[in-house]
Amino acid sequence: MAEKGKRSNRLISEQSTYLREAAYQPVEWFPWCSEAFEKAKREGKPVLLDIGAAWCHWCHVMDEGTYENQKIAKIINEKFVAVKIDRDERPDVDSRYQKAVNAMTGQGGWPLTVFTDHEGRPFYGGTYFPPEPAGDLPGFDEVLERVYDYYTKNQADAAEIGQRVIASLKAEMERGGSAEMKHSVLKAAMHEMLGEADTINGGFGHMPKFPHAGAVEFLMASFSRGSTETLPVIVMTLNRMQSGGINDQLGGGFHRYSTDEKWIVPHFEKMSYDNAGLLRNYLHGYQLFRDEDYRRTARNTLYFLTTVLKGDNGFYASQDADSFPGDDGDYWTWTPSEAASVLGGREWEAASLYYHLHGRAEMHDRRDRHVLFRAMTTDSLAAQLSISPGKCAELIERANKLLLREREKRPAPKVDRTVFANWNGMIISSIYEYSRTFGDTTIAATCRSFLEYALRHSFSADTGFAHVISRPCNSHGMLEDQVQSGLALLDAFCFHGDAVFLEAAISVADLLAGRYTTPSGLLSDRERGTSFDGNPSLSAIDNTPLFDAPNASPNAAAAIFFQRLEAITGRSIYLSHSEKILSAAMPYCAGTGSYSGSMFQAADLQINGVASVVVVGTPGDQRYDELLSAAGMLYLPGKELIAVDASASQHSMYSDTIRAMIEQTARKHRTFAFLCRGNSCSAPAGSETELLRAAGK
Repeated sequence: MAEKGKRSNRLISEQSTYLREAAYQPVEWFPWCSEAFEKAKREGKPVLLDIGAAWCHWCHVMDEGTYENQKIAKIINEKFVAVKIDRDERPDVDSRYQKAVNAMTGQGGWPLTVFTDHEGRPFYGGTYFPPEPAGDLPGFDEVLERVYDYYTKNQADAAEIGQRVIASLKAEMERGGSAEMKHSVLKAAMHEMLGEADTINGGFGHMPKFPHAGAVEFLMASFSRGSTETLPVIVMTLNRMQSGGINDQLGGGFHRYSTDEKWIVPHFEKMSYDNAGLLRNYLHGYQLFRDEDYRRTARNTLYFLTTVLKGDNGFYASQDADSFPGDDGDYWTWTPSEAASVLGGREWEAASLYYHLHGRAEMHDRRDRHVLFRAMTTDSLAAQLSISPGKCAELIERANKLLLREREKRPAPKVDRTVFANWNGMIISSIYEYSRTFGDTTIAATCRSFLEYALRHSFSADTGFAHVISRPCNSHGMLEDQVQSGLALLDAFCFHGDAVFLEAAISVADLLAGRYTTPSGLLSDRERGTSFDGNPSLSAIDNTPLFDAPNASPNAAAAIFFQRLEAITGRSIYLSHSEKILSAAMPYCAGTGSYSGSMFQAADLQINGVASVVVVGTPGDQRYDELLSAAGMLYLPGKELIAVDASASQHSMYSDTIRAMIEQTARKHRTFAFLCRGNSCSAPAGSETELLRAAGK
């Protein structure tokens, strides 16, 4: 919608939510395109790159304060070529400039502010700059004048700085090396993670504190294989995260990170990829420990994903932190009087104690506003109120419904309705896990329809998945799009048994092996040799991402994708691809702890093998459904749960080992489950007890 009295800039024609929000700023923005750099070359001007996202609080602050400033906009328009980039739409561009600015200044994050020459070579940068001097930060007008003065007098020096930065990035990103996969590597990684774990508050490191879903997955795998020393860290982390303000106690879903060590005061944006990883954590926590609180947290996370982020043809990207300019968590937080006016009576008495709605509030700059977090257990609260735990739980549930109903009357933070292939795939995979764990076939059917839509509208066997599923986008698909969508395809195949999903996954695997693999064996974040829209400096760099950020490293996810594909089809070439990735990655991941959680999870599966649990029978048969339910509740690291209709005539897509077992059970017209690792399978199990015995439980 046009802003009254304002002239639009070039971003008015863009589809990105983030870019369109800046379409009426006085800055004459370009989107990322070759035209901008050609203009900079023609006019001898430096380029200002602003990289941000729709969910980013400080991006909004800089947009509203700095780029809306007429004086600053005038300087930019006269002396620079300004380019605004949506980091969610162009993560390949963002990742390279993040590393460049970090190398130059030791800073990173969003908004990212980068100054480059006409070839995109960076020579200076930072993050947030205010319109006026604030603390140690200079005003942006001063920064602009100094940068322009330096560039016009020292263009050769600026180009040399940029060349050195690009050369350094090229050397860093195009890694080489190898290490043998062995149990000692896993043990060392486990102890690194335990060493950085916060044994008081859970999680890893200190403030700000991000969830590390991959590290939790690796520690759970280690625990299941006998490393009981990981148990306190797993339980403490899951318990404290779900009790903290980082977990939306009313509407479900997790905010992006906590600003404090105790998980209480979050940065309020909610990301699809965080919630996909955390949903899987709590599902696996429930499978391991049968803790009903983990089940509730998983259910509430699913509720957020399927009410706030579910679109017509896929899952949306994120929900913003803010509802309006200057907002700082008002939608999510409460004053005691606001909560009391909604609740009253026993609900207020219970909620005020349970959520600490008394005394000093938690918000740093708004001391009247409280973040809802669980200050005590329901058992402790019940004892304090002299009521039964069941009655106490009912009071809190009623209070939650009343507070949520009232909160929904407030202006809600915007949802970025873009469907990105990578994050959509992550959510779909986690929801299939939920479906198997708790027998929810309805949401599985939704996931199937979303994948079928993606296959029809944004996939080809030659190029794989496009990055954006929900609309046309000038960015083709990247490594993470292929890998996470590929994993979702495998989950769909295992759940529904439809060969179209496996065939598409095989096409993705062939594409990765043929066009993304670098000489080291690692995979580049985008198809090798593709252009960066006329930006030669970035086109020269193969970025091979190794570390969780905090969502799973694309190379780690690729290794798991290849492992799972080999377990289903029996084609050893896929395991070879996985081994090359892990062998090349291990020298760089050693010593990095929780930031390599997903890579060590992949290494664990490479060493110990993917466990395929195959249930063969007739859908709708009672024993078949009972065995599927038992297999869904079973925790095995990297478990592949394959449902097979014994009456189907075509089983050739499976490995020789699995196919032989299917045919053996089908001939007897019986319902069985069996567990396979590599070329070895357990004896067919006809009951839950026999299946658990085969799994060593």
